[in-house]
Amino acid sequence: MRNQPLITIILTTFNRAHLIEETLNSIIFQTYFNWRCFIIDDNSTDNTSVIVEQYVKNDTRFHFFIKEKRYPKGLSASRNMGMDLIDDTDFIQFFDDDDIMHPQKLELQVLEFKKHKSLDITIFPTTNFKILNDIEIKEVDKKVDSVLINIAEDFILGRRLFTAQVPLIRYNYIKEARFDQTLFYAEEWEVFNKLFFSKNTIASFINVSLFFHRKHDLSITSNFFGKSNIRDVSNNQAFLSVYNVIKQSSRFNGKVFCRFITFALNCKDNKLLLNTIKKDLKNKLFPSKIKNQLLLFMIPLVSLNKKNVTRLIHRIARW
Repeated sequence: MRNQPLITIILTTFNRAHLIEETLNSIIFQTYFNWRCFIIDDNSTDNTSVIVEQYVKNDTRFHFFIKEKRYPKGLSASRNMGMDLIDDTDFIQFFDDDDIMHPQKLELQVLEFKKHKSLDITIFPTTNFKILNDIEIKEVDKKVDSVLINIAEDFILGRRLFTAQVPLIRYNYIKEARFDQTLFYAEEWEVFNKLFFSKNTIASFINVSLFFHRKHDLSITSNFFGKSNIRDVSNNQAFLSVYNVIKQSSRFNGKVFCRFITFALNCKDNKLLLNTIKKDLKNKLFPSKIKNQLLLFMIPLVSLNKKNVTRLIHRIARW
């Protein structure tokens, strides 16, 4: 085990006494042994801590922390605290308190890094479930198929979407990044897009599901905020923040632009992104002066025929 790379799992929790045992057991059952798990409790009001402390007592790889007051409420801050606790490690694995790892998840992902020496991150498809009995776990051949992918474009365009629980990430690749603590939705989407477009990211895709995502109404964020417009507010903020970073990237192109202009045109309550895009077009967002002028001309016409004009905007942007 000493020769194996160290994986640090950052597991965030809030009021999950009824579910967290299933999650912790799935970590214990990993066929890869050299991991440690930092459990960050966002000051739960149930007996989550009682359950977790039993695991800490029985397995020294588990470490339990109550969130410090200097970190605000929410998933992003909990993950940031976990990252701040790391002194050194080889890989980072984010995880939530209600999901399940396939027993071979960590092992197969570490093998990807051995296969591709310059790899930064490896991902795979997700399987959803409601109750534990819904999950059918099958042994996966260690020679499972995988391919290198253009993760920046694939992720922003929605070709390969994934949550933070999926990837195993090289620590040196992500150690300076932090989740935006003002976001309560889309915080993963925001941080990953910024990483993918600001770094020359080498990524692989394993063609088998190694993660089981529990589908239910009470996510950690829902527990905090209930019914509110926090999702829309966070999405608007995340799109603007990501756009302002990746528009400066050499990987920014017409296809990526279409992702942002479509969101901006469909955003009824907040025109900040749309106004920013129009300002950038005036300041030569694209090298082609004609393209910038045509897009500026077409945007106001969306109100006349949204579907067809949006299609035309997409054609111009990709031209």
